[in-house]
Amino acid sequence: MRVVATGKGYDGLNIREDGDIFEMPDGATGSWFEPLDEGDAPKPAAKKVKEKPVGKPVENKTLAGADDLA
Repeated sequence: MRVVATGKGYDGLNIREDGDIFEMPDGATGSWFEPLDEGDAPKPAAKKVKEKPVGKPVENKTLAGADDLA
């Protein structure tokens, strides 16, 4: 049966993201996907916006190599 992911989940082979459409065995159930009726058009998933960290930028520090330790 064709299903649509309603959240992130693992189908036994792949990690699926919200909105992915894929095949599952008939009768399979899960909290992160729902059956897709053949006449249904996939609903666009709402994109979650990640907030950028606020604060002091991280300095780029170079690690010492083996030649620098001698």
